[in-house]
Amino acid sequence: MLHTKLIKDLDQLRVQAFPPPFTLIESIEDVEGRGEAWRVLMAFDDYATDAQWVAMFPDSEEAWFYANDEHMSGRWDQEHEIFFPDDGSPLNLLGKPVSLASILDSEEEEDAEAEEKKR
Repeated sequence: MLHTKLIKDLDQLRVQAFPPPFTLIESIEDVEGRGEAWRVLMAFDDYATDAQWVAMFPDSEEAWFYANDEHMSGRWDQEHEIFFPDDGSPLNLLGKPVSLASILDSEEEEDAEAEEKKR
């Protein structure tokens, strides 16, 4: 089962059960020092030994994804909980590739269901 936690405070970020990557903390300190808005989503499953991290910056609509000692820049889709890296395939919160076609298919199904309910 996937567990997530939204973090909006630097002190809270520092004391998580899974330690965040040092580069993440350092980057958030810089961003906070400039007065920019940020939030971090921590994700892990039941038997995890570490977590995945998504740092989101609402002002710039930029996001950073940290998983398996990798750091990627891109965009976070809150609605679908999908990270779209600048280079590469979309990733779910566990860092696994997801099919863009399956996302679009599910949106089309939701739109059709909503249209059906209107009738």
